[in-house]
Amino acid sequence: MAGVPTEDSLIQMGAGQSSHSIASGLSGPQGMKQGNVAIGAVEPTSTPPKMPDHVKMERRRTAMSTMTPVSGEQVVEVFESAGKASPTAARQLNFNAPAGGSRTVADLRPKAGIVLAPDETIAEAAQLMASAKMDAGLVLAGANGDGATLEGIITDTDVVNKVLALGLEPTEVLVRDVMTTAPLCVRDNAPAIEALRTMLSLRCRHLPVVDAGGAVIGLLEIGKLLFDAMKVADQMSGAQRTLADVIQADEKNHASGKGCLSTNRLLQAATLMSERRQAVLVVDAEGKVSGILTPKDVLHRAVAANLPATTPVGPLMTPAPDLLPGDATVLQALHQLSTGGYRRAPVVDAMGGPLGVLDVLALMEAALQRDETPAEVVIPPPRPRTAPKLLFLLLVLGTAAGITVTMRKLKA
Repeated sequence: MAGVPTEDSLIQMGAGQSSHSIASGLSGPQGMKQGNVAIGAVEPTSTPPKMPDHVKMERRRTAMSTMTPVSGEQVVEVFESAGKASPTAARQLNFNAPAGGSRTVADLRPKAGIVLAPDETIAEAAQLMASAKMDAGLVLAGANGDGATLEGIITDTDVVNKVLALGLEPTEVLVRDVMTTAPLCVRDNAPAIEALRTMLSLRCRHLPVVDAGGAVIGLLEIGKLLFDAMKVADQMSGAQRTLADVIQADEKNHASGKGCLSTNRLLQAATLMSERRQAVLVVDAEGKVSGILTPKDVLHRAVAANLPATTPVGPLMTPAPDLLPGDATVLQALHQLSTGGYRRAPVVDAMGGPLGVLDVLALMEAALQRDETPAEVVIPPPRPRTAPKLLFLLLVLGTAAGITVTMRKLKA
């Protein structure tokens, strides 16, 4: 189970490669641990009291000040798929940069990443991510203040798919058993459009960002690339596809249109989310959409609060979300996400019933997909062959008629 990538995780590097290193500039609200004991603490003889978050934050910042930079060979400069891109994403790597040039990753102002320890429990990690209002965290190993390295990344969907959906207890599962190991990084001076290509090809929503010296300085989230994606989408035919068409083409997403009830349990909802690789819509007694439950909702409102798997979905969901009709276009949905500040679009039919959910990654893929179906070549039927004698006769008669008309005009 350890190190297994999901659609919301970064691709795993080849076996035998060293982990990424991380340097100062990254912030995190919890001090690093060695074994089960926080650095600088006296090993207790009984269960230790919980360390205040502000103390953990200060200790972790101190530990990061001497971290080793990321090696250049582990940084994505210009992405090469190397056979790891999905078939759908592979068709999207040929889109051009928007007119006027592309911004750099630094221009997108990536957030400082939340730092987690591999021996923390999922429940502890969820509390830290919830307090920082983030849905992903960077996992550091060897955090003894000297030579700490970036060992992996963990996201909200990792927690749903690898913990809750399997019926495991977040208080008993460690971060190292759920994280994706050795995540790829992107340089802060790289064009934003290259980061977009990389995320689409790897189907990931987060990339660690490093500076020119290889120090990890932040975490790039795919929502930061919405503006660049929309500029490129103006040139693409996929942006005019309807949301209903996109959902219909995805069997797993199309199944999400069934939705769930607010009385369903967290375990049931997590299982649905894992099967469909998507958030689930919540419907009322009349079958109309009344809310949406996302992996981030589960992470922040359930796991971080240590709620049991039998908790009803109702208190956990986001109520009354902005709904989009099935006949809206992909480009309209991207604009809606950009203005609304959220990352998933609930799609409904004319009666308000659920059609499915499209997240920002699926919408970008649909908008930037080229239509590679070759245009039908219409070959006209062959003309019936006319006998040479008949053609000659018609030519003579036509010429004679033309001469007659000309003579009449001259006489007039």
